Amino acid sequence: MPVKIVPFAPEHLSAVQRFSEQAWKRPQSDAFYRWRYLDAPGHRSFLALLDRECVAMLSGFERRYRFGYERVTVLETCDWFCLPRFRPSGLGLRVMLYAMGYPYPLLAVGGTKDTVSLLPRLGWRRLGVATRYSLPMHGRVIAELLKRRYGVPRIFGDITAKWIMRLLHRGARASTPLGAVTVVDAGVSPEIEALYGGQLGYGTIPLYDQEYVRWLVDALCDMGRFVLLCFRISNELRGWALLRVYSNSRGRELVCVEIFAPCPDEAIYAWMVSEIVSIGKILQVDRVTAQTTCPVLAAGLRRNRFLEVEKVPIWIWARDAKVPPFPLLLGFNAADGALLPYPGQ
Repeated sequence: MPVKIVPFAPEHLSAVQRFSEQAWKRPQSDAFYRWRYLDAPGHRSFLALLDRECVAMLSGFERRYRFGYERVTVLETCDWFCLPRFRPSGLGLRVMLYAMGYPYPLLAVGGTKDTVSLLPRLGWRRLGVATRYSLPMHGRVIAELLKRRYGVPRIFGDITAKWIMRLLHRGARASTPLGAVTVVDAGVSPEIEALYGGQLGYGTIPLYDQEYVRWLVDALCDMGRFVLLCFRISNELRGWALLRVYSNSRGRELVCVEIFAPCPDEAIYAWMVSEIVSIGKILQVDRVTAQTTCPVLAAGLRRNRFLEVEKVPIWIWARDAKVPPFPLLLGFNAADGALLPYPGQ
């Protein structure tokens, strides 16, 4: 029986669930799969089916972007996987080529070595690079890293970690603007949409999607807790952030899924980041992580003593070969970045 490549439909959910359990370590409850594949706004998947079984797939989220002043639909791709026994036949590549026939531009963030090597050969262009940052909140996090990565004995690692922590957190908090207030668990409000009108200071940026943010905020408990923040100065909304707090084998982590303020200003971003760090202390997390392509936000992170961890390439495929305008603002708020790692990973 020949393999068919088809768009995902609700009747494929059981096949996708069986495929996912072979491909990834993720929650296996029916509720999780309904939330991930049926409830997710803008979810799209392309499946390779053999006798009603999924043997390869590529997923994505259809999101609205601003390219300059133009509003464009983009498919943010993720979960590109083919079962090992079908790889020699090039089935995974066939699924990707099928997806590239989609009418909208495709965007990918990061990927495996094979993915990063293959995409430019398929005509994808490198759009930019996001930098990942991390702020350890406890000395034991640094000590464990020194032991795991460099084999430093724990007793010496603890001593080194205390010295590093003093440097990282000494006088790190940014100054608070006059009349500034941070509202925690502000609620999914259409008011945030107004931040994305007019001059942004960015050429390419994903737009605020109230339905998508509500889907994250209402995520299953196993995914952790999503917290929405609004930053106001003299009662005027100046920016917002979406955080995810979760626990895994590495400890308790706070991820900055989104940090955005129009017309980027280093002092504003530094204040917003310092507020996020304060929330991390209250929630007793072990580390705070962030990712961005924006040098102004990066400067705000560094002012709060965040350390650079790695560089993550960003790729785009578009039939018209147009290059989206710069500067670009993208972080963990693209594809499945807000969901990684899944519980159990």
